[in-house]
Amino acid sequence: MLFAAAVVLAGVGVVLLVWPSPSSFGWFAVEPDTSFGFVGGVQLVGPMTVWGWALIGVSAIVIAGVSGWLLGRRYQRRQSINFGFVGGARP
Repeated sequence: MLFAAAVVLAGVGVVLLVWPSPSSFGWFAVEPDTSFGFVGGVQLVGPMTVWGWALIGVSAIVIAGVSGWLLGRRYQRRQSINFGFVGGARP
C-alpha cells in the first residue's frame, strides 16, 4: 500500500516537472541607467518544479525504504525455513 502510494507520488512529481509553468517576459522601452542593477525578477526555478522535485525525492526515499524492508523480511523468512543448517544440508 505504501509502495503504491509512493509510486503515485513519484508520478505526480514527474507531471509537475513536465507541466509548463506560466512565464511572462517584460521589455523596456528605454535602456535603464547603467548604475542601476535591475535583474527583472527572473525566476530560474518555478514553484511547480520545486514541488515536483520534492515529491520525486520523498517518494524515492519511501520506495527505497519499503523495498529494503520487504527484502529483509523475505530473507528472514528464508532463514527460518532453513532451520539454521549451513548450505541447506540436514543431518
